[in-house]
This record gives sequence, structure tokens and C-alpha cells, in this order.
Amino acid sequence: MSTDSLSNCYFETLPAHLQVLAQALLPNMGRLGAGAECLFLAAEPIKLFVPAGELTKDEEKALFLLLAALLVGRGQGSIYLPLEEIKSCFARLLSGQAGAGGGLPISAGKLSQLAIKLINEGRPPAFWSRAAGLENSGAKSAEEGEAESSPDSEAKSAENPPLLSAERGGVYIARHFKALSALEKHIERLKKPFGDSAKCTATRKEKLAELLAHPPVKKGAPMVLSAEQVAALDMALSRRLSVLAGGPGSGKTAVISAIVRLAASIGPVFPPEAIALAAPTGKAAARIMEALQKNIDDVPDENKLESDRDLLARLAPASTLHRLLGVNPRSGGFTYDNNNPLPARLVIVDEASMIDLFMLERLFRAIGTKTILLLVGDPHQLPPVGAAAIFKDLCAAWRDTPQAVILSGNYRSGENQPGAQGVAISALAPAILEGEPLPSRIFTKDAAAAFQAEGAFFLRRAAFPEAEFMELLVKRAKENKEIIYEKLKEDSGEFKIFKYGENGFNQEDETKLNAVSELISAKMILTAGHEGRFGDIKINKILHSVYDKKADCYTIGEPVMCTQNDYLHNIFNGDVGFIAPVQSGNMEAEPMALFKKENTDADGRHTYTFVPYPLASLADHLTPAHAITVHKAQGSEASEVLVLLPEKENALISKELLYTAATRAKDRLIIYGAEEIWDYGLKREDKRLSGLFATPSKEKR
Repeated sequence: MSTDSLSNCYFETLPAHLQVLAQALLPNMGRLGAGAECLFLAAEPIKLFVPAGELTKDEEKALFLLLAALLVGRGQGSIYLPLEEIKSCFARLLSGQAGAGGGLPISAGKLSQLAIKLINEGRPPAFWSRAAGLENSGAKSAEEGEAESSPDSEAKSAENPPLLSAERGGVYIARHFKALSALEKHIERLKKPFGDSAKCTATRKEKLAELLAHPPVKKGAPMVLSAEQVAALDMALSRRLSVLAGGPGSGKTAVISAIVRLAASIGPVFPPEAIALAAPTGKAAARIMEALQKNIDDVPDENKLESDRDLLARLAPASTLHRLLGVNPRSGGFTYDNNNPLPARLVIVDEASMIDLFMLERLFRAIGTKTILLLVGDPHQLPPVGAAAIFKDLCAAWRDTPQAVILSGNYRSGENQPGAQGVAISALAPAILEGEPLPSRIFTKDAAAAFQAEGAFFLRRAAFPEAEFMELLVKRAKENKEIIYEKLKEDSGEFKIFKYGENGFNQEDETKLNAVSELISAKMILTAGHEGRFGDIKINKILHSVYDKKADCYTIGEPVMCTQNDYLHNIFNGDVGFIAPVQSGNMEAEPMALFKKENTDADGRHTYTFVPYPLASLADHLTPAHAITVHKAQGSEASEVLVLLPEKENALISKELLYTAATRAKDRLIIYGAEEIWDYGLKREDKRLSGLFATPSKEKR
């Protein structure tokens, strides 16, 4: 049964006045990045919890529109709907309908007035955690000292939790406001100096000076930190909670490494065993460790700090955020929380822009009174897949305060300078943020030359037809396959069987497999979403055929991605591996999925070795990874990045998506599509409303 048929069947169960309104809203759902399910979810509470006659028909319409607006906003990442925006929001939902009222004898403006009236009056009672009018009546809230509710009322509240909260001059879905309020309390608890005694400050300053005198050396020159990077070092260990923000090439990773070295040098306050490094994804966590290890290796032996020498041996590997908090895969709960805080004294979380409201509240809940938390990220990247964009909110609220350092330098500015055509990748990122049109020199008709040069290039679809471009894409995939096969084959031309025993693969095999992994990870094809001719599903289907004409199997040399956390196999959502022929123990050789896993060698150094997994054991959460979405690429980078713009405007395209896609490239960035789609994205900013730190409104509306 089609979606339209399902919609019609469901809408037939609604009262006639809501049927008409639902049908008026339905055509706009796709344009707003939502679906018919938003309307189902908006209608269901009215059917279940509003007795007949409690509200007028027009009031039910207003309530239905309010719920739909909140759900559409939630799908776009917002959790807060200010009262003053309800009218314009209703108009957007009904745009294109007669009189902006869906063919109804009542306008969006009138419906918004009724919705605000319901909010202020707290009707219907079953929907609200409290009537919004209470903030005007002089009644005290629980935070202001209201008497505790009785056990009976608490039990009733738990049995029938409210759907909505009227707070701060706006409306929230109740569970969002609960999480936001809890997070704000944690922030206030943590927003204090750490070790602010004269002795602690003197020790920190002394150790900081010592660290700066023992820098890493790159290409024969010492890596001297800038004034703002030094300020970030001092801030990170003098505040219990702080944020470090910056764009690509701003030196965030160098600062993280320096903070770890500085903390370890202070001694008993931050022993390496009590330093925890984490990121939302396994890829991003691995990059932290790789950068730290390289940073320490780049310090000449004769110039190393005493604490540098055993730092890596004593430091736990960086982990995913879920693993840091001790997730229970069966229950979904976490080991560490406010009753059992993390034992770490210093917690650094990278790629914090990817963390949604609920996961961030979980993290803050687990930070105890003796622990420092530093959030690191780029606030201009794509916001989380889930609710809100709290890291971006914190960066905006704390700019020019002791809680934040925003890095502005660009240490890639001298790299990837193009020739007569193209532009520097490092120059494109700030231009995207400013909404500037693409410079004329970025456009090229010579795709072959662009794929050999450094810099950023744009291939217009009008000048380079889709069929011709797809031929080029397949041709390059075939060439890449042959290079990969050279690494996987014996001199005889047969595929090598990689033997996996109790101690893993032997060193020779590890070297060969690592060469294949590096070839695959050096190039990245990014799409805006899954659907359409330029979505990752279609592109992966085309490129899979280069390896195997069968649609339902994976074959040797193919890149694959894990699409959900698999705690049994210790691989996580977003991990990328590839297929190779493996004989595990005494079993027969078969194609298996190989993923890199972190290990610690006898010297305490963090190394990565391959672990094979039978394809049947991963069948439910494995997908081809010739092309991936920009969302999945966060926390990764590649030497060459090809960005495929969708064939038409859609809700996924935004300034943040273009920026995130472009900043994945280190040496070569090629964008293929229509210039109009790029310009459309530049004009669309992902503005998420959370109401973080908003002052509760006292004005009667």
C-alpha cells in the first residue's frame, strides 16, 4: 500500500474538520523535510486525550497545527517554538493553500491566536506540564520553592506524563524541555574555575612555560603555538567546563595534544590514567590518538618532557562517547551518571558539534566535582542528527568569556594552492560561511585535469552531462579497483588468502592490508542524502557493479560501512572497512569484512590492526561505502573528495552541509552539479532553536 493510501486510510479515522486540515498540510510535508507521520503523530494525542466537546473545532485545529509545527521543527533539529513565531510557522505549514488557511473558513493568523490562547490557559490540561499562565499568576514553580508534590500526584504524573511544556515565552515537547533544563543545571554546576588557588595557578603557568619550550618539530622547524592556542591551553586546565572551537586548519588537534601533554606534566593532579579522550564516532576517536601519538613522536627525544616518555603507555585509547559512558547495549542505559561519575580527572571530547541534546546531557550528568570537561569542535559544521545544536549555542553564548576560545588562525593557508584554475580549499570554507558566490576560476570543463590537480574545482552539470560524468566515475572506479587488486593478489594473479590466527595477521599481511585501507580512505565520494540520482544508494549501486554484477552481495576489494553500533563485534556506526579473502583459524577461506581495531603494543604505543568478520554476522548492518552521505563523513577527511550535489533543491541542502562537505578535503575537492543548487544551499542556514539560557518570559500574551 502506498504512503498516500496509508495517509488517506488514517485520515479517514479523524473528525471531518481535522481531515480537511490534514489534507491541506500534507502537500507541504515533503518540502519541509517531514512526512505524513508528523501529521499522524500530531493527530493521535488529540484523538486519545481530548474528550469530545472539551475544545471547539477551531481550537482542535489550532492544537493540531501546534503539534504539527513542533514535530516538523523537531525533524529540523529545533526543540523550541517561541510564541511570536507561531503565526509565521502556521503560515509556512499552510503555504500554497487558499487564504493560507487550507481552504478553511479560518486563517492561519486566527488559528495561531487560538493556539496561543490554549497555551496561556493550559488547555487541554492533559497536554501540559503546567499552565503557561502560572508564570503570570504569582504561583511559584518547583525551582522557586513550591511545596513538594504528594506521592499520589507524582505517581499520577509518572503514569500520564505531559506532552508539552509552556516555558520561556514559547512551547517545547515536554521531554525536550526536561533534558534542556537538566543540562542547564549541569552547566551552572560546572561553570566554575578549577584549581584557582595561587599555588595551582603558579604550577600550571610554570608547566605551560616548560611545555612551550619543548615543542614538536615538523619539517625541521619547531611547531610554535599561537597566542590564542596558548590561551586555550591555559583555559582548558583552569576551568571545570570550557569550549574550544575553530574551523579546519585552525589547530584544534594540535591544542588537544598539547593539553594532554600539559596535563600529564602537572603530575598527580592529572595522571595519564585519569585522562579520557572521546568523540561521537570511532573514526574521530581514532584521529585523536593518531594526532597525539604523532605530536609526541615529533618532539625530539632529547627535548621530550619526562612525562612524555610513558604518556602513551599509561593513557587509555580514545573511545566513542557511548563507550566512555559505559553504555549497556541491552538496556540502552549507561554505567556512569550523576550517582556514579566518570573516574577521569580530565575529559576531552572532540567533534562536539555532532552531539545532540540528550547525549550531551548524559555526558554532563557523568562529570563529577573533581573533573574538567573540554568540548572541542567546529560550530559551523552540520549540527547533530538528533535534537538541538547545543555546542553551537555554547560557542555563541560564551564568545569573549573565560569559558571559550575560538581559534581564528589557518595553518593550511599555504597548502593546496591551485594553478591557473581552481581555488585553494582553505579559502573556500570561509567563503561558504559568508555566503559568497563561487569565484569564476573554480569552474572547469576539464574533469580529467581537475582529478589530477590540487585545489577546489566545480564541474557544472550543464557543461558536463550526467551520462558523461557517470562514465568517468565508473572509469575511475575501475582504475581504482585494479590498483586495489594489485595489493590483494599474489604474483600468480590469484587473490592472496590472508590467514588470521590467535595473534591476528602476520606483519607482512598487515602491511598489505594497511596499504589497501589507505588507498580506499584517500578518496571520498559524498552525497547530500540517500535518495535521488545523486544519493548514496544510487551511486553505490552503480559503483558496486564495477566489482560485482550481483546486487545482493559484497565482493573482494569493496569498501563497506557499519550502519549501527555492534557491541558484540566491537564495531560502530560509521566505521569503514573493506572485503578481503581470509582464512580464520582452521575454517575455509571466504570473503570477510575487515575493520581496523586499536591495540596497545608492548611499548604502550597505540597501534591499529585488522580484525575480520564473517559477512553473515554483519548482514543486518553493513552497506557499500563507495559513496557516503556528508553526515556520515563528519570526523573524517581524505586527500581527494568528490561532492555530488542533488539534482534538485531539497530540505537537506544547507550552508552547513556545503561547508562540512568541502572541509573534508585535504588536497583536492571536486564539486559536481548545478551552480543553482550550490547557491540555494548557501542561502539556507540550519537555524535550530533550543532556548538555551533563555530568560523565562513574564509578559502576559
